[in-house]
Amino acid sequence: QVIEQSAGDPASSTAQFDGLLGKAACQQKQGQIDEAIATLDGVIGQASESESQTLAQAWVLKGDCFRAKNMPKDALMAYLHVDVLYPSEPAAHAEALYHLVSLWAPAGHQDRSDEAMAKLSTKYPNSPWTKQAGTIPQAAANE
Repeated sequence: QVIEQSAGDPASSTAQFDGLLGKAACQQKQGQIDEAIATLDGVIGQASESESQTLAQAWVLKGDCFRAKNMPKDALMAYLHVDVLYPSEPAAHAEALYHLVSLWAPAGHQDRSDEAMAKLSTKYPNSPWTKQAGTIPQAAANE
């Protein structure tokens, strides 16, 4: 009944999506990767474009799931969604750029790895993701 009454309320939909993102993160950590991807697809399909923080987090988590399944091209595409569509969400954007640094080079695009590293260093110089990116072999070799 409470859920029905709060339908359409932006605060309750944000809380609902936050809960689903948490559920997906737990599913991923428990090795239920396909279930996590299904949960994230639900969030991505239902969230409105104005919920950019939710969508950016969902795409980052989806990328994490694909990396866990050893599907680097799918992970790359998920993180790229954040870079292209949600650069205004700094936490998710920095994390996505970090993962792009490590995924582009093995995909044969060292130039794009370098671009992601430059963007990460310039936009988020104090981010823990920037500091971690310096330890990635492909990134560290080009600094």
